[in-house]
Amino acid sequence: MPFGGGSRHCLGEALAMWELKLVVATIMRNYDLKLTSNEPEIPVRRGVNLTPKRGVAMVVQ
Repeated sequence: MPFGGGSRHCLGEALAMWELKLVVATIMRNYDLKLTSNEPEIPVRRGVNLTPKRGVAMVVQ
């Protein structure tokens, strides 16, 4: 778990989540992201998360 769990949470969790939203919003506003393939992605379980099996190849325009 990225920020811990239970009664001991990471002190920087709120700041990190805010920064993540800011970075993603800036990228989405300034760039066009295009998938290089239209094949459906196969999710695999890694710990408690699901991730793409082959990754997600994109082109930044």
